[in-house]
Amino acid sequence: MVDIKRYATAGGTIFVAAAIGFFMQNSDATASRIGQDASSGEVSFVATTQPVQAGVIVPTPVAPVTPTQAVATDQTMIQTPAPTLVAAPDVLVSPDVEAAPLAVADCGVSMTATPAAAAMVTLDLHAPCLANERATIHHEGMMFTIATDTDGKARFDAPALNEQAVFIVAFPNEEGAVATTTVDSMGMYDRVVLQWRGDAGVAIHALEFGADYGTDGHVWSDAPRDVSAVASGSGGFLTKLGVADALQAEVYTFPSGLPRTEGDIDLSVEAEVTARNCGTQVEAQSLQRTASGEKTVLDLVVEMPACDAVGDLIVLNDMVSDITLAQR
Repeated sequence: MVDIKRYATAGGTIFVAAAIGFFMQNSDATASRIGQDASSGEVSFVATTQPVQAGVIVPTPVAPVTPTQAVATDQTMIQTPAPTLVAAPDVLVSPDVEAAPLAVADCGVSMTATPAAAAMVTLDLHAPCLANERATIHHEGMMFTIATDTDGKARFDAPALNEQAVFIVAFPNEEGAVATTTVDSMGMYDRVVLQWRGDAGVAIHALEFGADYGTDGHVWSDAPRDVSAVASGSGGFLTKLGVADALQAEVYTFPSGLPRTEGDIDLSVEAEVTARNCGTQVEAQSLQRTASGEKTVLDLVVEMPACDAVGDLIVLNDMVSDITLAQR
């Protein structure tokens, strides 16, 4: 259950955005570019006045593995020759018998994309030589961090933001892969993406058809629902993506192409003042796609209050647009 006191003035001050120093920039062609630190593989949101195409980061082609093995030491690639087979002293080796070739591991990175319910896409990543490694997923400007398991694999669902969905995975060592699929049901859904990095303390809140905080119609990270909400007709759902200390995203999805009622969905972004973000500058970005295909991107920079305001909220109503539905 949500703590209702958290949203009452008795339990903490709720600030409107006008009362806090903040910067928000509208971008028709995406007014932010993605800067990447090659040494760490991390990315950040960097405001710019030059429009660029969001989310297109094509991994640098990597030469195939050869018998010469590359050994990474302190981020320096040292080329060492492949080991040579030497006969044991007590074993006679006929000169007519050739030594069997050494087996070379297939270190190629591959990823497949498969359409799923509610315009979601299931991604299967296979990187056998990159076990327990992090990578960044890019899709239509949306970015989030994933991690492979001990076998170099990862499987996860991500919301599509385009009918012709292209997903890119990029590892810090510049290896990567591209997966594409067609999502025929995109025209049935509105989607709102909020993305950030680290402990920004931001979150999407959706109040469906006049719902109050803490009720069944309040969809947020503590009450996200899932894709079954679409099938049952109970409303939208929230998808959480990313790794806690890296790139993260929340995506609210509503089936506006199949409304079972009419009314408004009130959407907002709230930034909670925490011990980790108080007195700092928080950056975030929203991407909104309507069922008709219209897209809006906003960059946000907020100067968070001092640490004596921990627990308070900053409500940013203009960061995302409400969804209005007419009964059909």
